[in-house]
Amino acid sequence: TGSGKTEVYLRLTETVLQQGQSVLILVPEIALTPAVASAFREAFGDLVAVQHSGLSEGERYDQWHRIRRGEVSIVVGTRSAVFAAVFSGVLVILGRTPGSPGWAGGCSPMSRTGSPGTSRRGARARPTSGTCASACSGA
Repeated sequence: TGSGKTEVYLRLTETVLQQGQSVLILVPEIALTPAVASAFREAFGDLVAVQHSGLSEGERYDQWHRIRRGEVSIVVGTRSAVFAAVFSGVLVILGRTPGSPGWAGGCSPMSRTGSPGTSRRGARARPTSGTCASACSGA
């Protein structure tokens, strides 16, 4: 939308990476993933992995293993990316499409940020420590 959200997200990500932590960027739909991943790859190169159901089985496997081995610090994907083998993430960025009421049936994503963490604990994800912050876009 030209509002500068991506630049804000890139700066937040840079700050988190400088602290040795990781970032999960959740996009509202698969179609938006390439553009978001491209912006982050341009800034952070091979530190970025992509996870969503539109990838082939082999692509998902490769990305999952890159994440699991700690080769990446940034994961971009749809909500299912929450179940990737993400490390000690301290920043979760939730994006929305312009004009959409938000995820979860119109609920504000800010009020739902605890759900992904709870779901991940049940999915045998590695335990995380510290505080997890979230950033949420408007339109």
